Amino acid sequence: MIASRLKTVRAVVVTCGAVAIMLIIYQWIDKQLGRTDYYTGFTLLAASIGLMTLSMRKKLIVLPLGSVAVWQQVHQYLGLFAVATFMMHAGFPVHGILETALSVIFVLISLSGSVGWYINKTTPRKLLAAGQAVLREDIATMRRSIAQQAYHIALTAAGKIESATLADHYTQRLSDFFSRRRSIAYCLVPTGRSRRELLHGLEKVSRHLGPEGRSCKQTLSELVIAKDDLDFQWAMQIRLRSWVIFHVSLVWSFFILVAYHIYLVYRYKGG
Repeated sequence: MIASRLKTVRAVVVTCGAVAIMLIIYQWIDKQLGRTDYYTGFTLLAASIGLMTLSMRKKLIVLPLGSVAVWQQVHQYLGLFAVATFMMHAGFPVHGILETALSVIFVLISLSGSVGWYINKTTPRKLLAAGQAVLREDIATMRRSIAQQAYHIALTAAGKIESATLADHYTQRLSDFFSRRRSIAYCLVPTGRSRRELLHGLEKVSRHLGPEGRSCKQTLSELVIAKDDLDFQWAMQIRLRSWVIFHVSLVWSFFILVAYHIYLVYRYKGG
């Protein structure tokens, strides 16, 4: 823990030092009546290209380029440096439609990057708490299997007087849970509320059941937990995948506008 904090402190110090050096050079260029916008602009472009190397590193797994975790940390602090550079380059207030669009997209990229940092940091721990990891492609098949098991248990319970209450409870409370996907709201903020409510409902039903009915109830409770764990893993993976698509889309939109911005700068320089 101490070593990790020391690494963080060193990274923050290096980032602040880089920003300070950039400010010193900026002031020197300004005193020399040089083009500070060129300096900050190309520094920002270089930092942005550097930020793109993380996705390239993740695809080149076989090459000995260092751990992805180290690249991820460099990406985070280079992102902070890019934010400082952008503030110097854009200034305030921002004028022009293109410049405003670039600023808005850059702010969105920065915000989504912060969200992505939180998701990447917390998702592995949360998935570990939900049991053995499952591939997203296998989740649908496993859901169907669990739903079929729950249906057969309810069907068996319906044929016996001592467990008929359990069959009614399945129809009223559990059938939709086993057969449907979770809502978009659950994907954004997955919680265990439904799981707790369903398990509590099954416990209330158990007082009306005989020994065999209570055994069926216990199996249904285990299936509720298994289904909820699958839903949680699905939500975590969908959220991570959706964030990647959104973030990458913003990044490519930003680079396209940057290319057009550079073209206009050189097209009309001196004019």
